Amino acid sequence: MGLFAIFQGKGEDPVPRYEDVVLGSMVWSDDDEAWAGELSGVKYLIAYDRQAKPTNELLGYARKVLADPGAFHSAVERAKRSATAENPRLADEIAGLQVEAIHFYMHKGVRRILADLEGGEGDRSWRVEFKEMDCEGIGFDT
Repeated sequence: MGLFAIFQGKGEDPVPRYEDVVLGSMVWSDDDEAWAGELSGVKYLIAYDRQAKPTNELLGYARKVLADPGAFHSAVERAKRSATAENPRLADEIAGLQVEAIHFYMHKGVRRILADLEGGEGDRSWRVEFKEMDCEGIGFDT
């Protein structure tokens, strides 16, 4: 389960496959410690929360976000424009970034998203973060 499972206790073993009426089929990923699926061409991951199946809280959150992917992608585009204004020398790279996968998880009782963006140059791994439906910004790790 990973490092956090050691401190919190093991929890239930995750089911290898989960079917959701709206989100479709998901498969357990040991590497991501999440259930992975795809809906309308959007890859998503639902984080493990010590239960055998994805929690209703995260399933509902994912359904809400993925029901209107245009709104999510619009928020990402606004974050990209803001990042371009702050980093004009990276404007071409930022303009080419696209959502690769959306990770849904809980942190301190708050629903959150960490979306991986593909198209970064060199060793930059770009991500955009959301708290509930509010975009908190975009950045990269090296």
